Amino acid sequence: MEKDILISIIIPVYNVIKYLDKCMKSVLNQTYHNLDIILIDDGSTDGSGELCDKYSKNDERVRVIHKSNGGISSARNAALDIINGDYICFVDSDDHIELNMIETLVTAVKENACEIAICGFYTEHDGEVSIEDPGVKESVIINSDEAIDELIEDKNVFNYVWDKIYVKALFDNIRFPVGRNYEDMAIMYLLFAHAKKICRIPERLYYYNKRAGSISDHRNNNKKWYLNCIDMLTAKLERHQFLQSSKNSYLEQKSMSSLISTVYEGIKLAHVYSEENRYKQYMDFLKINNKSIKQNLYVNEKDKKLLFFYQNKVAYFIYSIFQKIRGKK
Repeated sequence: MEKDILISIIIPVYNVIKYLDKCMKSVLNQTYHNLDIILIDDGSTDGSGELCDKYSKNDERVRVIHKSNGGISSARNAALDIINGDYICFVDSDDHIELNMIETLVTAVKENACEIAICGFYTEHDGEVSIEDPGVKESVIINSDEAIDELIEDKNVFNYVWDKIYVKALFDNIRFPVGRNYEDMAIMYLLFAHAKKICRIPERLYYYNKRAGSISDHRNNNKKWYLNCIDMLTAKLERHQFLQSSKNSYLEQKSMSSLISTVYEGIKLAHVYSEENRYKQYMDFLKINNKSIKQNLYVNEKDKKLLFFYQNKVAYFIYSIFQKIRGKK
């Protein structure tokens, strides 16, 4: 099997000198050896780029791209343009993987004739490992619509790109949006939409390092959370529009149930940061979708009740007062 199937592993690198060696040891020592490992040095200034070159000199499976800083989407896209593999995996350079991850995922894809296989993961924070992924007890095969449904729920199937293996063809016309965070969320539903079968396996094989300063860490930084919220909201709006055009009324309604609370958050933060255009965009969305939100079987009653407060501009005044009080403490 290994002689025929080449797996491309895409690893974006930016100022991760502290973490890169642990990541690379877990990749280079995989039990599955037929690998095309692509390191994308995205303008690192801490010596990470030079370390990438050392890996390339010591192992012929490693290729390195050096480019000016453009963000993680730009880095991943640069690798997607030159991949040689039949399948694709993504590993973030501050994370690491079990030594049998690739072999296990390849086996799952082949045995179940799937285009995507998904494993479980651990979360590391300040050196402590925890389980945020509920996992499955045994392998489960789901179709495209079922996978998107799970993705909307964000409980059993997540919007992460790195806990999966993909048939190369799925990325033929799909690339990450450059300049945005939550870039995984922006494309995952598209990948699932083009896959006929997806396999979820019980093994936890990926270690996600939720470190301070990462995109997902917005503690004590309201401005950063606002910028992240914009990108998350943009991705959810795009997903909702896609599902509307696909004429799947069930998934369209489910996507609204996930979207609406993020719209409310976007309105509050746009008001706080005086982003008038974004504020108007989100308020217009509520106005246009007022009836469908009220009739939606999957939007919870709390969000339906909040619709009145937002549309009548009550909520952001309350939120402003709360912010002022908190600022005085």
